[in-house]
Amino acid sequence: MIKVILADDHHVVRDGIKMLLNSGEEIKVIGEASDGHQVLGLIDSGLDPDIVISDLSMPVMDGFSLISKLKTERPSIKTMVLSVSDDENYVAQAFQNGCLGYLSKSVQPSELIFAIRHIHSGGRYLGADLSVKMVDRVMQEKKPELSPDITFTSRESEILQLIAQGCTNNEIAEKLFISRRTVEGHRQNLIEKTTSKNTAELIGFAFRYGLILN
Repeated sequence: MIKVILADDHHVVRDGIKMLLNSGEEIKVIGEASDGHQVLGLIDSGLDPDIVISDLSMPVMDGFSLISKLKTERPSIKTMVLSVSDDENYVAQAFQNGCLGYLSKSVQPSELIFAIRHIHSGGRYLGADLSVKMVDRVMQEKKPELSPDITFTSRESEILQLIAQGCTNNEIAEKLFISRRTVEGHRQNLIEKTTSKNTAELIGFAFRYGLILN
């Protein structure tokens, strides 16, 4: 069971995320807060979350400050951001402060759950839409390099193309007529083969080495 605390100053948003995450047996929301200070209070009172999912813009203590404080004082607690902002500076600062995941609030439910699983297992995650945006910027600055000596199966190549297009695991599964679990497995294999830390680095790797079709 992955235990989660939600931090967002919009009650309706928290309710929606809580309903989604509690709909299965793998993840449980054990606490809610409207600012970072309340999150720290919940933890001090005895709640022991695996992951804190936080917005960035909150009163009293914002998400940046909360992430930094947890990183310093409670490093065993992982943090991820769920925000309306896709500003690259915000993304970079959040990761610099110690968060392990960053997704936009328009994220598909399946991708949110995948990200939580991935972060809980020790990885880092950047939302597919944000990854594509950042790769577009990188592509404008750098030319593709020579392809490294890495072999992909035809299925992995298909999935890599769809990941680069911003498709979610469910969308890829539907397009290729395979299960979502199979897609997750291929995505993880691609990350490991390319020694990428997350999907953003995987897409960046593919573009740098000319593995993405135009």
